[in-house]
Amino acid sequence: MQKKEHFSTFHKLFLPPSFQPGVTISTGRLGILALVSLILLLLSRLMTSTYPHPRQQDMQKAARHMEQAMGVIKEYHQQIYLLDKQLDPLQSGFIGVEFSPITTTLGDLNAKINSTNPDFAALFVYWFYELSLSAGNKIVIQTSGSFPALSIACIIAAETYGLQPVIFSSAGASSFGANMPRFTYWDMENILYSKGIIGHRSKINTPGGQNDNGSSLWEGGMEIVRQAAERNGYALIIPENLDKAIEMKLKEIK
Repeated sequence: MQKKEHFSTFHKLFLPPSFQPGVTISTGRLGILALVSLILLLLSRLMTSTYPHPRQQDMQKAARHMEQAMGVIKEYHQQIYLLDKQLDPLQSGFIGVEFSPITTTLGDLNAKINSTNPDFAALFVYWFYELSLSAGNKIVIQTSGSFPALSIACIIAAETYGLQPVIFSSAGASSFGANMPRFTYWDMENILYSKGIIGHRSKINTPGGQNDNGSSLWEGGMEIVRQAAERNGYALIIPENLDKAIEMKLKEIK
């Protein structure tokens, strides 16, 4: 005698689906199901409240300010070097070349292109808020020429937020960063400072590269660094080694 299997409604939920052509559902029932689904969707939307971010206006302001900075950088870049549409498809002016005497390390072109998005300034504002920073707080921005757009975006965001940035920077840059001999990060920063786009510029300026003293730069690199510092009125500091460079910067912020 064949044993019958009995399944509860709960167990049936876990059975694999099967095609049953004999089973039909009336149009009326389908309509009711659709109506119930629509009502549930509307209720979920009504019960979900959205509020603007407390720093939304600052985020928008910082992004617009960054767009203005990009326009200035693009204009000056074109006065010195031709913009390469293959390397800089967004025509930001922040993208350099693959190799130059002040190239420190290899860099990824896509990363450099992505970094030119002006919305990064808004993202920095968001991060400052997440860190519970308040207007008047002092922050340190340690940067190089590798991602000049991000450096400028951070300065703009800090100033928009009401922070007091202390900037330490180096002239060396990885591939496709601010590594063009006559358009270094210091040139970009100082142009924006002189135009009133940013209100702070680097306080300590070092060559960068290995040991932060330019010892790993290519032939002719140190001369380019010296010229960039002189051209922009920056006092060039060449630390003995990396430990000395760190010690010097820590003393500055204490």
